[in-house]
Amino acid sequence: MADYVQPTLLDMPEIVMNHIFSYLDVKSIFKMQKVCLQLHNFVDEQKPDIHLTSMELKATTYGFTCRISSELFGNFRIKYLKTAMACPRMRKNGILLEHDYPMPVFFEDIARLLDFQKSPLQELELVLKYKKYDLEYGHMLEFLKNRLKNRPKKLRTRWLWMSALDQSHVMQILPNIDFCGIGRITVSDAVVDYDRDKDQKMEINEILEMKEFNEFEKLNISKFSVDSEDYEENVVEKFLEIPEVYLKLKKITIEDLEMIRNNYLDPKSLKNSQSIFELKFKEFEDFSQFRTSLVDPFSHYYGERWFFKNSGSGSILCMQYEDNCFTFSLEVEEDLPEGVIIQET
Repeated sequence: MADYVQPTLLDMPEIVMNHIFSYLDVKSIFKMQKVCLQLHNFVDEQKPDIHLTSMELKATTYGFTCRISSELFGNFRIKYLKTAMACPRMRKNGILLEHDYPMPVFFEDIARLLDFQKSPLQELELVLKYKKYDLEYGHMLEFLKNRLKNRPKKLRTRWLWMSALDQSHVMQILPNIDFCGIGRITVSDAVVDYDRDKDQKMEINEILEMKEFNEFEKLNISKFSVDSEDYEENVVEKFLEIPEVYLKLKKITIEDLEMIRNNYLDPKSLKNSQSIFELKFKEFEDFSQFRTSLVDPFSHYYGERWFFKNSGSGSILCMQYEDNCFTFSLEVEEDLPEGVIIQET
């Protein structure tokens, strides 16, 4: 009788092995590669899902930071900094890796995370903390663009939050993401030497031309000023189908405001109580004329408010104004304060 050979873990069928690995967090999966050559090759070939829920990549003082989250292990932060540049404060709250050239080490780890992540992220956050590190941030975005483009399937995330200095930064990432049909996008500016550039402009023509543009659930680019006169089409009209919009224009017109109002009151509109259109502006030449066309506003600690109703839709629209910003949202009539005047349209 032949000697009985005790089966090993690696003698398990592939489907069983993959099921076992589905219970491991990212740290455990990568540790398994160090057990033996066979496990190293299995993990490298199968690339089991690491089930991250969020990923934050930041270009910051003297290096980079990666923060990942998962329901299996909570939050985990690694700082990749130049040797001898870390102060005592930087040594807290996470693992510190010091290296003469931290960028390649950072990129190698990020590449592995992106290769193994298969399930959708709740949030992908790309951060440039200070503008003076825009060169490092640019290298990071270029690396991410190439890595995302080479994935077998697009990285899925429900929310993209990213710093940007111009449209090119946004377009390095946006086309290479699958937003799972509910894209929520926030584009923020970077801090400039502890102060903010309050008149930072951005072209958005390439963003507007994306085929997925009208499928976004939320788009916030209000940290930048868009010059609507640079575009042949009405910029506001392009945003009307997005449920949640935060936009800043160099100049607005009465037509822009009436377009948003009519869209919210349209019986065929898909707007609901969660929808919002925040329109900031720098210039509004016809502001006085627009105000005289309205009844006296209802004064509120958030600003002045006007209410409109379309008998065909039954919805109550609240238009609020404060500090060069109009905000449109839908209200329930029973919840309105006493004494407000509802204008029929």
